[in-house]
Amino acid sequence: MNKPIYTPRADSLASRVIAFFQRNPDEELSLEEISEKYDAGRSNIHTQLGGAIDAGMLVRDRDVDGDYIYKPGTALPAPHASSGLDMDAVHRKAPPPAKADKPIKPARVRVAFPDPEAVPIDTDVPVPSSNKPAKHDWMPLLQRLQPGESCKLPIQARPTLAAKVTTAHKEKLGTFTMRNLPETNELRLWRTA
Repeated sequence: MNKPIYTPRADSLASRVIAFFQRNPDEELSLEEISEKYDAGRSNIHTQLGGAIDAGMLVRDRDVDGDYIYKPGTALPAPHASSGLDMDAVHRKAPPPAKADKPIKPARVRVAFPDPEAVPIDTDVPVPSSNKPAKHDWMPLLQRLQPGESCKLPIQARPTLAAKVTTAHKEKLGTFTMRNLPETNELRLWRTA
């Protein structure tokens, strides 16, 4: 069975180190150099380069002082090789997508305001009712419900009802629970204790 070919994720530390060695095959890099050059945490460089080492693209060794160094491995693909992995190609950024033309905003229409002295004043015009739902005090309903009883309410009542249920629980007026009934756009309130 063939072993899968290792391909580092684009812009990973492994792909950047491989690209460096493709351009500089006679060089070697210490942990400090990799850490500084690629802004990598020194504590996990070995882990991040482990896959490339296992694939033979990189070699981890020690220098004369006993410090770890990395060198190109025997399986490091040549840059631009037709069958190899060209890490520079991996790092070439695609051109940014063309910006869509911004929609043209219609010009603002200037409204001519009337002279305040010339505005007619009306009397006895009733104020229309607000479209906001009236605030309901659900406490009388909660006090009427006995354990085991329930009732249906519009689902829109949930926020104000939930606040009153919380108050009833804090005041030890009973235990209540609610469930949404999405098929009918309602909710059911139970007194459980």
